[in-house]
Amino acid sequence: MISEIYQVERIGRSNADRIYALISLLHPNVTWKAWQRFVRQAARLPRRVGGLVAVQDQRGCCHAIFSYRVAEAVAGGAVLWISDVVIGRLPGATLPKAIINFAEGLADELGSSAILMDLPHEMIAPGDAEILAQTGFHASGVVLTRRLQQAHPVGATR
Repeated sequence: MISEIYQVERIGRSNADRIYALISLLHPNVTWKAWQRFVRQAARLPRRVGGLVAVQDQRGCCHAIFSYRVAEAVAGGAVLWISDVVIGRLPGATLPKAIINFAEGLADELGSSAILMDLPHEMIAPGDAEILAQTGFHASGVVLTRRLQQAHPVGATR
């Protein structure tokens, strides 16, 4: 449990269907087949290397999903990298704080010297920047994205 309200569960094939509802709501272009493939790849990773997790309330309703991986930084030390963040928005700071608490606990467990959170603009709500700053996070660079014309549409088999 990462807060009184939320708990984290690793996503695998057994619970991927229940979690897909949030993905399909916020990313309608991601097909069920593409989601299954993504989950299958993430589930193969040992916990110390990476994974895919869901933040749920006590009823089992999924409110956030993100992946993590551990990488070695050029400057030395392991970095916990949080990415693929999908957040179903509720008012308040409880959900972002729960995600931060999980990341801090996991970083400690894995011996990471830093946490890097890759947050898409559309997943940052008003007030999140303040919450992140209060917990020690700061902007440390810019992630640039260039969408390429897809040779294989999302969900298409190769």
